[in-house]
Amino acid sequence: MAQFKLLQHVNRPAYSNASHTTTTTRNICQYHQPKSSTIRRTLRIRRTPPTHLFHSTLLVCFLAMHILHVHIFDGGGTIVIVAVDAAAFTFSSSITAYTAPIERRTKSSTTFLQSNNGNMDPYICDDTVESFNMDLAELTMSSSRSSWNNDRSSADDMNYNAAHYHHHHNIDDDDDDDMNNLQRAEDVLEIAQELYVRGDSPVKPNASSYTTVICGWAYHSKNRRQQRVAGERAQHLLDVMLLEEKAQTQAQVQQAAALDQPDGTSSSSSTTLMMKPSVLTYSAVAVAWAVQAKTMANSSVSKDRGEYAMNRAEEVLDRMLELYEAGDMDMKWDVKTCTEILSSWAKQSHNGVKGAAQRAETLLNRMEELSSKYNIIELRPNVFSYTAVINAWANCRERGTGAPMKAEALLRRMEELYIETEDDRVKPDVVAYSTVINAWAKSREHGAPERAEAILHRLEHAYEQTNDVHLQPNVVTYTTVISAYANSKEPDAPLMAEAILEHMEALYKSGELWEGAKPRTASYNAVIDSWARASHTIEEAAQRAEDILERMEKLHNANDDADVEPNTRSYSEVIFAWSKSRAK
Repeated sequence: MAQFKLLQHVNRPAYSNASHTTTTTRNICQYHQPKSSTIRRTLRIRRTPPTHLFHSTLLVCFLAMHILHVHIFDGGGTIVIVAVDAAAFTFSSSITAYTAPIERRTKSSTTFLQSNNGNMDPYICDDTVESFNMDLAELTMSSSRSSWNNDRSSADDMNYNAAHYHHHHNIDDDDDDDMNNLQRAEDVLEIAQELYVRGDSPVKPNASSYTTVICGWAYHSKNRRQQRVAGERAQHLLDVMLLEEKAQTQAQVQQAAALDQPDGTSSSSSTTLMMKPSVLTYSAVAVAWAVQAKTMANSSVSKDRGEYAMNRAEEVLDRMLELYEAGDMDMKWDVKTCTEILSSWAKQSHNGVKGAAQRAETLLNRMEELSSKYNIIELRPNVFSYTAVINAWANCRERGTGAPMKAEALLRRMEELYIETEDDRVKPDVVAYSTVINAWAKSREHGAPERAEAILHRLEHAYEQTNDVHLQPNVVTYTTVISAYANSKEPDAPLMAEAILEHMEALYKSGELWEGAKPRTASYNAVIDSWARASHTIEEAAQRAEDILERMEKLHNANDDADVEPNTRSYSEVIFAWSKSRAK
């Protein structure tokens, strides 16, 4: 695999005369390829005024049938040449990604060079670091390559599109644009740090720089390729920050010792740590691990990886709590971060990870305990937190756990909290009720359909009392109850399922208040399915199933209503019912 090197630094004085340019010829390119000799070529670089510097950054030469991209990084008095082989692109098209937004800031860069004569003091050029961080943020939040193309020169576009990006963290070659943008942001950060250490750039990445990229992995990973490495990449960046923080702490201690006075007094350094991770940093790393865990599929290997990622997420939370209890009052947990982790535990429960639902409820209990103990208002669980845990129990496949009972218990806890505190943040909504109904529908326990219907009636009553749109039962709520009856083996299940359907029809006809109760194709199909399942025991079951189908056809034909149009499943279930029918 080809490699790239920082090849040569071409020193130049600060720009002072824009009226002319000079041309120099330097041996700057060294391309190395295994099992081949080193090839040296001479490139001609035209020095241009800083306002046009980044328009002329792309120099392309052909070496042994490879396209070699040469990027010029304006290091405040230094031009740094970076050579990259496009055929085996391993590390840095990121310099180009950095120069694109920097081009929009060349005026301020020129001012910096003129006022500071090229001095590379990071404490003088705070604006440069801020601009760098803004560019990182823009790159991490850009959803596609096209959003960057609008701001690049034609030379940059050629460079950007010519190279095939090879991710050096075991990501497939066909990674998409979003993956490239996040990894480019990380590469830009690493290269900027290396250039600063070498003394070639005034831009020293700080805690905000690293946190920006970490947040990109946590909150802007929009597809599986990004998400399945989000936690690992965010953790790597946090580890780098912690090492730098340790080094800075040691340097400050040494500086303070060197300033000790002969009379026994000392002068402590007041320098603020530039690389101290903030609460946002830790929270984003925890979320990134939770995001990575959500991408794990339902397989034995993926279950282990998902559980591992969730353990890492909670380790980050534990570290935050340690720092908070040690006196760092900024390291508070917040409900948004914890709810994201709860949601990921629900996903693990769906994938069959043992104990996932209980882990979710344990974290919820810790949120309640810590928010009360330390009076952290922003940590108090809200409706989304409780619903995430309810969903974890609804998805639980472990026998003997009493999953639907625990889901319903959480719903009752929400109801009681709302009555006690009148806090709208914990007020149950239709999603919470529907999720508990779904928990009972999936359980297939004896009496489950009746429990599901009872919760439905509680929801209807709450809606009638408040007219709160967030409590309005919808077609999913009713259809889930119908499915609960369809999945049960109780002898009167089909009759109860059809009764729910008729109840929906009646509510919908009663007025706009119950618009959400309008039956849809899925509702009718669930009733047909219930009759079809009973066709081998109930003589008239097949005919009742066909009657429901005919009712759908009439409703559809009368109003050309696509919401009740029969589909393939509608007809298939009726055919199945007649094939198993006892009717002669």
